[in-house]
Amino acid sequence: MSNSTQKREVLVALDAEFADKIDQLTDDWTEAIEQALRLWYAKQIEDTADSRFVKCRDTAVPCPYGELTIGGCTS
Repeated sequence: MSNSTQKREVLVALDAEFADKIDQLTDDWTEAIEQALRLWYAKQIEDTADSRFVKCRDTAVPCPYGELTIGGCTS
């Protein structure tokens, strides 16, 4: 999956039963872990963006129709 030839070796401890289930699905733990971490990373970025949006949405903003609303205008 990764185009990079540089790899960093890491040590992780997993639940033994869970590791056995992963063993049944793949012989390439590196690829499985890289894919899992890429999904986790994308989710963290998405959650961070969502939390920023919520903070912005919950802020009182002026409405072009004259009223002050939370999160935008009401019609």
